[in-house]
Amino acid sequence: MEKYDRISKITQDYLDGKLGKLHLNYNDNHSLDLVIEYQDSHEIWFDYEMILDLKTGKVCTASHQSEGYLNKVTLDRQIQFEDAVQKYLICH
Repeated sequence: MEKYDRISKITQDYLDGKLGKLHLNYNDNHSLDLVIEYQDSHEIWFDYEMILDLKTGKVCTASHQSEGYLNKVTLDRQIQFEDAVQKYLICH
């Protein structure tokens, strides 16, 4: 999984978190569903979900959230993180 070590570094650099899981799902419509699960320094888990259009190289949609025992918290998107992931995956 050396190929995805860079995703771990991008997660650390932009979200200050430790990559836990990476889910990639390629779709027939030339898009990529991407879910990055990471943990911050307070041991809270977060999900960052994106859909990339592989033809244009653009992020179609994205969401950033944390799901606790009682509720789900929606967080601001981190555009710099999305751009770094998109550039890495499209170029490699």
